[in-house]
Parts: sequence; C-alpha cells; structure tokens
Amino acid sequence: MEGGFLDWSNRPSVYKKYRGLKTVQLPGEAAEIETPFSDLIYEQPDSLSFSPDLETVTRLLVTACRPTASARFQGEAFYYLNAPSAGALYPCELYVAAQSVKGVSDGLYHYDSRSRMLTVLRGESVLETEAENPCIVLFITVIFFRSSWKYRERSYRYHLLDSGHLMESCAFAAKACRLPYMVSYDFDDAFTNQFLGVDDAREGCLAVIGIPDLAYRMKEMEPIPENVRNSSQVAEYSVSYPVMESIHRSSAAIGERDDPPEDTATEIDIPVISESAFTDFSSKEMNTPYEKVMTARRSRRNFIPEQIDSRSLNALPPLFQAEGKGDVPWRKYIAAGFIAGDVGGINPGVYLISPSKGKIRLIKEGAFINAMTHICLDQNWLRNAGLLFFTAADPEALDKRWGPRGYRYAMLSAGRVGHRIYLGATALKLGCCGVGAFYDDEAATLIGLGQSYVMLYLLAVGHVKK
Repeated sequence: MEGGFLDWSNRPSVYKKYRGLKTVQLPGEAAEIETPFSDLIYEQPDSLSFSPDLETVTRLLVTACRPTASARFQGEAFYYLNAPSAGALYPCELYVAAQSVKGVSDGLYHYDSRSRMLTVLRGESVLETEAENPCIVLFITVIFFRSSWKYRERSYRYHLLDSGHLMESCAFAAKACRLPYMVSYDFDDAFTNQFLGVDDAREGCLAVIGIPDLAYRMKEMEPIPENVRNSSQVAEYSVSYPVMESIHRSSAAIGERDDPPEDTATEIDIPVISESAFTDFSSKEMNTPYEKVMTARRSRRNFIPEQIDSRSLNALPPLFQAEGKGDVPWRKYIAAGFIAGDVGGINPGVYLISPSKGKIRLIKEGAFINAMTHICLDQNWLRNAGLLFFTAADPEALDKRWGPRGYRYAMLSAGRVGHRIYLGATALKLGCCGVGAFYDDEAATLIGLGQSYVMLYLLAVGHVKK
C-alpha cells in the first residue's frame, strides 16, 4: 500500500444536484410492508396482475432506497441508506424510466431518496415495449470519485459491491411490492450512459432491473444538454486513477467469448473433512416483517466475544441459495463459505457452502479468525466476530467464459449475496459489517480453495454491544 491522505477540502458530495429541471414530489409515506423477510428470499411474483401506478412506483423506490438514520457532518445533514455502502460514501445513483404507468408521465427520471423527489431528465416516451405494455426500468450508476476519493485504485471493487447491494435491495423491493422483475448485468455501456444523460468519464451504469422483465428497448434519444451531464461532477475536482478506469473500460464489452466453453462448471470440488446439512430458515427471527429488517439494517462492528448459536448458523447459509430471474449462474463460478470461530454445534475452521446440496462442508480445521483479521489490515474489531462469510472466484474461469465482463458479474453477485447476509444477520439481531480491504494473496491462501481462487468479499457476523 502506498501512503496517502484524505483531502477533506475536496470531499465529494453524496447528493447529485440538478439545476433548472422540473421535479415531481412523490406522495407521502407508503404503507408498511408486512411480508415476512423469509417469504421474500425465493419468491418470484408473476406478471399476470401487473398494473402499476404512481403508488406502485413510490412504494418500489422508497423500499429500494431510503434513509434509515441521520447525522450531522460538516454542518449539513447526512443520511444513511438502507443498502450498505463502503465507508458510507454512497457512490450509487438510481434512475427510473416509466412507460404506460398510471399517474406517471412517460419519461426518464433521477430519484433522490433523501427528498423523495423525481427529477425529470426526459419528459417523453423513452421505452419501446410490446403493445405498449406498462414497464418500469431501474438503472443503477456509480459516480466514480465518490469512492476513489478514499479507496483510490481499489475503488472499482467497491463500486461493484455497492451496486450489488443496491441491486439486491431493488430486487427485494420488487418482491415486497409483488412486482415481477428481471435483473440485467449486460447492456451497451455507452448507449445507456448517453440515454441517462451522465458524464461517462465521471459516472457509469453498472446494473439494470426491468419490471416486469427485460422485454423493452431504450429509444435512441438526443443527447441530454451538457449542463445536465455536468451534474455527474460532485467535487471541485476529480483525481484520475488509470488502473480503475482501464478495468471499467475493458469490462464494457458484452457477452461471451468468441468461442465460449460449454457451461459445464459446477460448484467447486475440493477435499472435504466433513459435511452436514443446514436447515431452511429454522430461526423464527427470519419471519420478521421485511420492513422492520430493512430499516434496522446497519453496518455494526462493535462485536463482543459471545457464541453464535447453531440456530443462527442454520438460518444464514440458505441465503446463498436464492437466485433471481436474469441472474448469471453465479454458483457455478463463485464459491461461498465462512470461517467459523465460536459457533455452537460446529468446530472452528473454514467451511464451504454448497447451495445446491444444502450442506456446509469443512475443508480446513482450526482457529483462523485472528489470521484473517491480520490479513484484513489488522482491523481488530474482526477478532470478536463469530463468523466471517466470504465469496471467492477463479478469475481465469470467469475470463474464459465471459471475457472481462465476467469480473463485473462476480463482484456484482458478491455484493448481492452480501446484502442478503446483512439482512439475515439483522433479522437474527446480530451485527454485520462488510470488508473489502485485505491482502488478496494472503486471503486466498487462508481460505484454501486453490491457487486460482481469489477472495472477493468478506462479511463479519457476530453479537454486538447492546
């Protein structure tokens, strides 16, 4: 690591500000969602009764992205959002396109979650659908400098993880609102950014969610005026990080390799010391209404050395089983597991989660929490966590299958799974905090999946001070 410091005089704003554009204030508080969290994990609503209106759009957006706590920072209000973000830097922005939605004029809008305001970016029909069927499309972008201000070259990892968090929050919101949806990791970057009216040197789209599905086409539109595109600049000046920019450009190519291999990959095969089945949401806490789980979620890391019971352990691995419509087959290319410390019913060690078999598999025996703490830049709060969940991938396998875009698939998927762990831990009244800062080679060696695998994301789970 190179030395460095944070330039507080050039701290990026977490608010994207448009000037001189028409706005639409969304209605008052939406009704609370009483659906149990556990019911939403696998649920896929059908499109037979899809008839959206303004209330639908409001409920969807407010559930997907909303403030859940506030503080004062440098003299202004700062709001924490329900989807986690590395360093609370919130690089993501959310846009919505609407077609044939009752009470909502056709067009493209930017959503400000803090004021519940839509800014009209394109006040005309922007989507083509079959027979002019109603359609809602959510676009997730990142403003690069918001994260690179702190994390510099490594920030692209955080961009993708944070986008994955918000993707999964949007997916849960759609299901909670009984809306069918489909996610998309693939789209024409340049066309989509031009459609959204962002300055693609400063801001770029990383994910799309179609409601009810992806059966739409963005119309070719005139470029949005430059003064509007300039809203992507959220600091007095931005610092360029060529490595990060190169990764983003190279991963813009869509689709498979020219001669892709057969998609025969399976869950990672590695020698197992022992294995046991996990039960499906055995804890009653998983039945907490989603609204309460979602609004209570925080990044909590004030862990205390208290045993995690076996009931909680059984409730968390099933969160890795859920895949949504449009997902890449991430289980075939991304390994998931955990390092266990003081957990009831199992010995300390490294375990793999086998979602298809519903089992956890011990691959390394021993106490490894302290070793991973050291690898994670000696962030000593990790030492009292009972579980360290991780995702890992083989970059060469991703590249052979999808080319450079595969890196996005892996990191976005890791962020989506990470958000589920955050929500699951919250439902169990446990603390959870994600970690993206670690020494890559040492982390890969410790989790022991083989030389080709690298760790993507780590999430600590444990009891916290009351």
